[in-house]
Amino acid sequence: MTSTGRRRGLGRSVLGAVVAGAVLLVLAAPAAIAQTATSLTVALTTSALYGQSVTATATVADAVPGTVQFAVDGTNLGDPVAVGTDGTATSPAFAVFPDVELTASFEPTDDTFDSSEASRTLAVDSTATTTEVSVTATTITATVTPVAPGAGPAVGYVDFFLDGYSITGAYLRNGSATIDYRVPTDHAHDVSAFYLGSNGDLKLSYTTYTRDNPSIDATVASSRPRAASGWYRAPVTVRFACAATSAPLDDDGCAPDRVVATEGARQFVTGSVSATDGGSATARQVVYLDATRPVVRIRGVRDGEVYAHRKTVRCRASDALSGLAGPCVLHQRRVDRAHGFVIRYRARAVDEAGNRRVVSGHYRVR
Repeated sequence: MTSTGRRRGLGRSVLGAVVAGAVLLVLAAPAAIAQTATSLTVALTTSALYGQSVTATATVADAVPGTVQFAVDGTNLGDPVAVGTDGTATSPAFAVFPDVELTASFEPTDDTFDSSEASRTLAVDSTATTTEVSVTATTITATVTPVAPGAGPAVGYVDFFLDGYSITGAYLRNGSATIDYRVPTDHAHDVSAFYLGSNGDLKLSYTTYTRDNPSIDATVASSRPRAASGWYRAPVTVRFACAATSAPLDDDGCAPDRVVATEGARQFVTGSVSATDGGSATARQVVYLDATRPVVRIRGVRDGEVYAHRKTVRCRASDALSGLAGPCVLHQRRVDRAHGFVIRYRARAVDEAGNRRVVSGHYRVR
């Protein structure tokens, strides 16, 4: 664009009179000096992508010395730029947005030349965008970015969906839109964001993020094996192993190991894990622990006693927690002596946890 130079009048008439006696002296100022008009053109790409960084080149006809002040929508782009020996001055880089107007104002260093101005309006080409979704335990955020060389924060509206069903929408601020929403943790869910574009300057885009839960497994270890009944007879350590899926585990990490040393039935040991995208999982183990041996009692005789005739030995057993795995088992053995004989007995009971109790003794018969 060429701008016609503005003339700035430097000449002015000055009349001075000096009266000395009868002599009148009249002084006349020199005639006004006309300024030479300058011609300024601005070279700028005809269009650019949204937010793309471009520069403009101003050309002063006849390479008249001076400076060019560039401005975008009335705001100066840095300091004035000196015109080179080739008559050109290049602006600082600036980002292009819809209907942006660039103005170049030339000021000559020689007052015999007039200043001039030129402006250009730059169109924005429809620019592709990408949309990304991030999920936390309580929010969903969509971030829209123009595809390079496009740049800058996108504007417009984003619709959010869960498994294809609309949740709500939100306007972009600084290129992002966030809504308060808790994605359920019952199973994996698809979280989608659909950017609608902006007045043809930015193209629509969408994306889907599959929010899955992390995994957690619980295993049980003990110094003694578990009985077939499911009971343990020594302290139990429940260990948890976790793995991330759609997002890293949060700062708490995997659930710590738990030691069960207290006797009891149906002791629930639970561990949980959460991920940065709000996914969570829980594992549970049921522990049965009985570390106490059953009680065995001998009936019918006393250990070490002497009797006149053979007695009937009986055993009774009980277990208060896991219960007996079977009846009390009694073994007897006769040992003859010179005067009579000795009956040695041994009673054994085992509970469901595998704890054993053995009671032995003897009595004499004369």
